[in-house]
Amino acid sequence: MGLNNLYKKIQRIKICRYFLHLIIICCLSQSYSVYAQSNITRAEYFYDVDPGFGNGVSIPITPTTNISNQTFSTSVADLSSGVHQLFLRVQTADGRWSVTNRSMLYKPGASTYFTPQITRAEYFFDVDPGFGNGSGIAITPGVAITNLTFNANVENLAVGIHQMFIRVQDASGKWSISNRNLLYKPAQQSVNNNTQITKAEYFFDTEPGFGNGTNIPITPGFSIIDQAFNADVSSLST
Repeated sequence: MGLNNLYKKIQRIKICRYFLHLIIICCLSQSYSVYAQSNITRAEYFYDVDPGFGNGVSIPITPTTNISNQTFSTSVADLSSGVHQLFLRVQTADGRWSVTNRSMLYKPGASTYFTPQITRAEYFFDVDPGFGNGSGIAITPGVAITNLTFNANVENLAVGIHQMFIRVQDASGKWSISNRNLLYKPAQQSVNNNTQITKAEYFFDTEPGFGNGTNIPITPGFSIIDQAFNADVSSLST
C-alpha cells in the first residue's frame, strides 16, 4: 500500500492580537491497492512542543476524504511575545496520522504607545539658548498643531542672513528636533513720512536700470499693501 500527496502545508496564517485565524488547505488522497479511501475524522494543532499524537488541541471538522479551505480560531493569549512554531496534523478513520505540518508565526508584544499632547513651543535665532530658554510661542495644547502663525521679534538681529529654529515639547517633557529656517533681515531705509509712493515697476532676470522696468499701476499713497498686478511672462523662455 502507498500514500501519495498526503497533506499539504498550511497556506495562510493571520494573527489578530490574541486570536489566530488559519486558512488550511489539506488535500488528502490515500491510495490503496484494493481498499477505498478513508475519511479524515480528526484534526489537531499544538505550539512548539509535541504533546503526542491525539493530545493536541482538537480542530472541529466534518469527516470526509478531502478537506479544503477549513478555517478555525485558536487563542495565542498564553504564548509569549516572539517567534513560535504552529503544528497541524490529521487522522483518518483507520487510525493513520498525517505528517505533522509546521508553520512559523510571530506574536508581537502588547502595544502601550500613545500620542501625548504638545504643550509648549519656542523659537530662537542663530544660537541655541538651551531647551526651554527660547522665546515662547502661544499655542493651544493638542496632539497635532498645524497652520500656526506667530510674530517673531527680529528687532535685535543684525542686517543679513539668520537661522531661525522652532521646536516643541510634549506633556511627558520630551522635546522635538529643532527645525531650522533661513531668513534675511534687510537694512532699514529712512523714509520721509510725508512722501507718497508714486511709482512701482518690475523686471525679470536683468536689471534695466531705475525707471526702466515695466510699470505697475498704483494709486499713490504713503503705504501700499496687498497690491495685485499681472506680470507679462509671454517673452520668457520655459
